[in-house]
Amino acid sequence: MDTLQTDPEAPRSNLLNEEMAVGASSAPEQFNPGDCIDERYEIISILGRGGCGCVYKVVQVALKKQFALKTLNRINTSEVTTMRLHKEAQAASRLQHPNLVRAVDFGMIDGTQPYLVMDLVEGPTLSEYLKLHGKTSVKDAIQLFLPLCNALAYAHEQGVVHRDLKPSNVILSSGDTGSLKFVPKIVDFGIAKLNSADGTHAMTLTATGDIFGTPLYMSPEQCMGTGVDGRSDIYALGCMLFETITGAPPFGGNNPLEIMMQHNTAVMPSLKEASLGESFPPALEKVIGRMLAKDPRERYQDCAAVAHDLSAIERGDFKAISLSPEAIALQQKHQKQISTSLVSAAIGVVCGAVIGYAANQFLAPSQTPTVPKTPLPKSATEEGTGVYYLDTGFSYYSKNAADKKIFTFPPSRKHSLGQISWWQDGKLHSVEAKGTQEVPKDAKLLFKIESEMLVAPDLWPRFHPRELEGVLIDLHSCYVDEDPLNQSVREITQQDGLRILTLNEKVILPKTLSLIGRLPRLRWLALDHMTIDEEQLTGKQAAQLENLLDLSVLRFEKITAATPVLEKLSKSSSLRRFALEGCGQLTAEDIQNISRIKSLEVLAVHAADLPEMDILTEFAKLTKLKYLMCDGRLLDKASLGTIAKLHDITILTDEQPFSSNVRAALAKNKSVKLIEDLELIKRDGDLFDPLKSDPESVLTVR
Repeated sequence: MDTLQTDPEAPRSNLLNEEMAVGASSAPEQFNPGDCIDERYEIISILGRGGCGCVYKVVQVALKKQFALKTLNRINTSEVTTMRLHKEAQAASRLQHPNLVRAVDFGMIDGTQPYLVMDLVEGPTLSEYLKLHGKTSVKDAIQLFLPLCNALAYAHEQGVVHRDLKPSNVILSSGDTGSLKFVPKIVDFGIAKLNSADGTHAMTLTATGDIFGTPLYMSPEQCMGTGVDGRSDIYALGCMLFETITGAPPFGGNNPLEIMMQHNTAVMPSLKEASLGESFPPALEKVIGRMLAKDPRERYQDCAAVAHDLSAIERGDFKAISLSPEAIALQQKHQKQISTSLVSAAIGVVCGAVIGYAANQFLAPSQTPTVPKTPLPKSATEEGTGVYYLDTGFSYYSKNAADKKIFTFPPSRKHSLGQISWWQDGKLHSVEAKGTQEVPKDAKLLFKIESEMLVAPDLWPRFHPRELEGVLIDLHSCYVDEDPLNQSVREITQQDGLRILTLNEKVILPKTLSLIGRLPRLRWLALDHMTIDEEQLTGKQAAQLENLLDLSVLRFEKITAATPVLEKLSKSSSLRRFALEGCGQLTAEDIQNISRIKSLEVLAVHAADLPEMDILTEFAKLTKLKYLMCDGRLLDKASLGTIAKLHDITILTDEQPFSSNVRAALAKNKSVKLIEDLELIKRDGDLFDPLKSDPESVLTVR
């Protein structure tokens, strides 16, 4: 990739997100589209939620100009937090730089709830870009980080420290900047610390022990709640640069405490190790190593020096970098010999700093997804892909009562957004996704959506990522344009607790299919009549689904050249139900690969062309098979000896003719149930429809 470009189909996002931030508070109080704040700003839509409040897209009533407006929760509003926001406004308003977002106004709602107005910046975040593409080349990364270094150098000169740098706080705004096709902009100086001349009072606003930031990118001193300055931003920037070129952050863990301990005690992995074998310029390794030094005194002392060395690496002038031998030696010594006292101090301070955060997580109604250890797999990231994946403990739609969950859907929506269903005592229960609805608190919810939900992708982020068990998209009878459809599907993939997804009759992009394949808990997938970039889904594309071998239920309808996906599925030990319908031509190799999926209990095969072979004998190798749904032609060459050995199986077939000898042999074997009913064949999808077959019976781990 010679030029780093944003994907025009990527999810669009905006300002000020605070996912997994230590010190996050309770769910934000929200306003609705059409509400007017302070009689000046009319809300257009919600852009995101974080621990400290909400961000809205608004229009200034008098000027008819759009901005982003950030509010603090009323529950958080105190003299201290109000002063913080005043300081944030003062800090941000002083910053005038092309790679920083400008603050334009500050006020109070009803005298109790502060808000900040900033320029509206639209575009995908760096986090979204990395979620879609994994990583960038060294050249593209340097071109991206040079303007970020310059922007931070400018902010630090103004006495402003960001303190919460992370990929989701870098917006890739469209613009013509030479070889790059975007302008990177840093957003959210919401917890900035001012090093002003009258800093005595300013420093009390962010006193020791008051921890701000996102664990994956927090400096050691920030994790310990000690003094923070511009060198903490350099450390965070180093974490971001490391992740941008390797695809994984330098330090990971299963919870915030573990991650923060890694920052304080673990040796930085090499770029080659983190990228699983790629080679990088040794000079770049040294530069990032210095940015990530544990001791702030061993880091670069300003961002201008970082920019200088990155520029030298970009030119190939490795001798020009400012990393001295003395600094390298000091850094290596520090990494290899982390003192016991430092480790002990880190444990004590970090544990104390994170107690409030951990307690909040354990008391939350749903657990926050864990952060994978380094190296971070492509299938999961701490930040997800967008500004909407911010507050994993809160649903915009629902709240929990003693024994039920109460959903309140937007009253502005005249029509139902779909149907919410759940299985209870063997029966399916359903309510419309409209108005106020009550469901059992612990019900595993299936959401069959209507077209209105697909054309309004901004509605999806309002669900908690673990709130839905399954999403069913049936587009047989409606038209939805490709752009909002793909954006909606990408938003759906932020439901990282999703176990069931069915989708049909539409065009999706390769990147969208890739995101579906990265859903970590997906176990039931149906892709029917799907086209990828206006070409029918192929076996090669399907084989690239990363979670393919984790699936328990899988259905493909109208898939071409199925051999690659069948070859991969032959290694599955999890697949219990598999349907391959309308798949064109199958080869003998395809049949043999299917017969190797020993876990199969239900198999449906309908193909235009079948190989000249005894297919039933191959499928008889599937000793757990209880249901076989197939064309009559598939039975035509069946061995009579095989039929005699079949045990406890139901064969559903259509009325296409097959050998009378085969028919007689099937009738003779009393443990075989043969059903020749075209209407039943049309309903054979029952076992592949989670609204007709209780998913728990097949998804339960045995």
